This record gives sequence, structure tokens and C-alpha cells, in this order.
Amino acid sequence: MLPHLDRSETEQYIQSHLKYADGRQDLFTDKALDDIYLESARIPRSINRISEKCLMYAYQQNKRLIDEHMIRYVVDHEILKGGADS
Repeated sequence: MLPHLDRSETEQYIQSHLKYADGRQDLFTDKALDDIYLESARIPRSINRISEKCLMYAYQQNKRLIDEHMIRYVVDHEILKGGADS
């Protein structure tokens, strides 16, 4: 079982995945990262799930930046309400 991550580790975790995927490192605002940290219950699998759905939503909406409003929307509409592949 992976340990729960603190706020700094959550950001590093997301950034390492973006770097591995050769993606931009500045896709998430600081407030978005704060919200991912809070909404994920500090669990890596939940961090991945929220981040992935936000990346997909940003792509679909042609957005270049993921902010706290997008996190809230995705959590409310995709995660909590049981999105298509939850």
C-alpha cells in the first residue's frame, strides 16, 4: 500500500508523471494542486484519477491551464457522480 502524500509530495507526484509523459510542467495552477491534494484524500490512485480526468477535460475544452474551477467541476461531475469509467 502506498503511503498518503502531503501537499508537496502530491505536487511532485503529478509533476513527475507529467515529466515522464513529456508533458508541460505548468498545466496545473497552485490552487488546482491544492484542490487535488484535498479532494484525493492524499491517495496516489485518487490523485491520478482526478488529474487524468482534468487533463482529458482540458483537452476536450481546448484549455491550456487547469485551475481550481476545473478541478471542482471534474470532481463534482465526473468523480462524485460516477463518471463513465469510475
